[in-house]
Amino acid sequence: MIPDNIASQANWQEKEAALREAEIRLFIARQTLMNLGFVLSPDGPSDIPNERELQLLGVPESICEKLDASNTTANLLPITAPLDGVVTARNIVAGEAVETSKPLFVVADTRRIGVMIDVPQGLANRVALGQPVRFRAEPESDNAALGTIAWISTAVDEQTRTVKVRTDMDNAEGGLLARMFGQAAITIRESPTATAVPDEAVQWEGCCHVVFVRLTDELFQPRKIKVGARSGGFTEVLVGVLPGEVVATTGSHVLKSEILESNLGTGCADH
Repeated sequence: MIPDNIASQANWQEKEAALREAEIRLFIARQTLMNLGFVLSPDGPSDIPNERELQLLGVPESICEKLDASNTTANLLPITAPLDGVVTARNIVAGEAVETSKPLFVVADTRRIGVMIDVPQGLANRVALGQPVRFRAEPESDNAALGTIAWISTAVDEQTRTVKVRTDMDNAEGGLLARMFGQAAITIRESPTATAVPDEAVQWEGCCHVVFVRLTDELFQPRKIKVGARSGGFTEVLVGVLPGEVVATTGSHVLKSEILESNLGTGCADH
């Protein structure tokens, strides 16, 4: 026979365990209600939802007013987007079973759009975060989207041998569309004065770049130069050509061939 004090203690422990279990279930139920959008206060029985509220739990009041309580299912759950935007894709139809791992809608904020740029590997070292970018979907168009570089990849693409660069563009007017191709111009440096020559004027002589500066109508001097940025068919000359000097453009490769044949090259000394 079990003494009364032992039986009472066992009964007390059993009831205490049941109370803790009930408190846990209550906590989980309250969390579930709050996750569904129902506001609960820790005090008072008036916070307990009634049958109608449970039936349309979490559904906005503006929608509840339009529903007939007699034939409205209790399986209505609101789907709230985490941001304001435009629904760009819908992957579900009315009556379809919902899976937790399946995206139902795709919502995008098209007021700003990311543009991915392929930068040649040889020019990637000149690109830096924050540099301004102009993007044109149509090369002849005067309308260009403006942005700044926000991300630079740390890897070179194995197939294209380019470096991915992303810029965030202002798209308040909606001129940029997803998967659109175009041309981007990155401003790597701004200078009020710069010396530039046409790209065809610059020749590579095996160890350095050279241009042919006109001394007279029939005499051209080969000049080693240090090149800078290239843009719009022009190459910036950092060292080697003075402003106002005339260089050979079309046919400069012929002058290069003649110099090589006569062994009168400019040498290969580094700048």
